[in-house]
Amino acid sequence: MDMWNNQQGQEIYDEICKEYPRFKNLSEEHQKDIIAKKVVQRMKSGQLITNLNDTRKFQKQKSEITLSPWIGGVQMNGKPMGFAADIPENKIFTAEEIGKLSTDEFSKYENYIDKQLETYGVPRNYQAQQDVINGVLIWVNSYTRDDGTEVSGYYRRK
Repeated sequence: MDMWNNQQGQEIYDEICKEYPRFKNLSEEHQKDIIAKKVVQRMKSGQLITNLNDTRKFQKQKSEITLSPWIGGVQMNGKPMGFAADIPENKIFTAEEIGKLSTDEFSKYENYIDKQLETYGVPRNYQAQQDVINGVLIWVNSYTRDDGTEVSGYYRRK
């Protein structure tokens, strides 16, 4: 029962993040209202287990999902997923690069940038260039992925 409802809770959170990209910036009261509304919807539609005699069983996912050791990314079968899927491994956003992101792009990468801020910080271009000289960062030139996606040059951790 607990694992079933935990899975439902994760799905609710995923829905909320899609519907409210700036959810974390809302007041705690507003966040609680949104969560409560979603939970009640799931309860009314019978998606949550509320009875100990319910026979539904939690099914473990067949895919292997792991947390990445760097910047909290999530991986499925060894490949990044979610917000990290479009971010090269160990990429470091500079302040100037963040400043050029559209609102949609920033929302998409916000969790990744927040983790970077907590672990490495957000350097200016000149600081990142100095970190390349000091051997802390590496500059990766632009390239094209096998699927045809163009990737701009970026700084990354060693």
